[in-house]
Amino acid sequence: LKNNILLSSGSGDRYGMYYSGGVTPQANNNVVYVQNDKGYNIIGTNGNVSVDPMLDAELRPTAQTPAAVLQGGETLADVTTDIDGRARTAPYSIGAYERD
Repeated sequence: LKNNILLSSGSGDRYGMYYSGGVTPQANNNVVYVQNDKGYNIIGTNGNVSVDPMLDAELRPTAQTPAAVLQGGETLADVTTDIDGRARTAPYSIGAYERD
């Protein structure tokens, strides 16, 4: 799991990432922003952070999106464009959309 934004809000228990045993998941350079997160804690390891990504209604980065999201992505040789076909350029954004 690399360069993803796991986002959830609301009341009750939420799971940003659920792990019940077996092979330990590999998670690098993700944003996990989940209220009442009861899931597998990856924060603070391998570039994973917990910060409100401040996305717009279409889940795209905004001017208020923190640098940890806009510049915290990992280099992925097989992923050269974002979901809109825009070139991914260093420093890479975390999530489906690249923002310069």
